[in-house]
Amino acid sequence: MSDITLFFDVDGVILHQREQFFDKEGSLGEVIESTRDTLFELWKMGYRIILTSGRPESHRKMLESHLVKNNVFFTKLVLDCGSGQRYIINDMDGETQKAFAVNVERNKGIRIEDGTIQWN
Repeated sequence: MSDITLFFDVDGVILHQREQFFDKEGSLGEVIESTRDTLFELWKMGYRIILTSGRPESHRKMLESHLVKNNVFFTKLVLDCGSGQRYIINDMDGETQKAFAVNVERNKGIRIEDGTIQWN
C-alpha cells in the first residue's frame, strides 16, 4: 500500500453537484466517469482514498450503496463535514511539506494522464 492518502469531496468531484442531495426520483447524482476511473487506478496503485461529504450521517447507507453500485472505489467515507471551507492540517517532516490542497472546477472530474493526476 502506498503511504499517500488522498481526500476527495463527493458532490461536485465524484457525483454531479445538485441543488438538493436528492432529485424528485430520489437519485443521488450521476457519477463523473473520469473521476470514477481515476479513483479505480489510484486504488489499484495502493493509495488510501478517503471520501468526504457534507451529507448527514443518516445518508451513509444510501450513499455507500450508490457509490459501490457505480464502481467507485474508496477506503473510507467521512460524512457530516459541512458545506463550508475545509482545511487539512498536518505536521512537517523537517522541511518536507506533508499536506497539500487542490480545488477543482465543479462537475468537471479528474483524470490520470501519463501517470499524473490531472485536476481540470
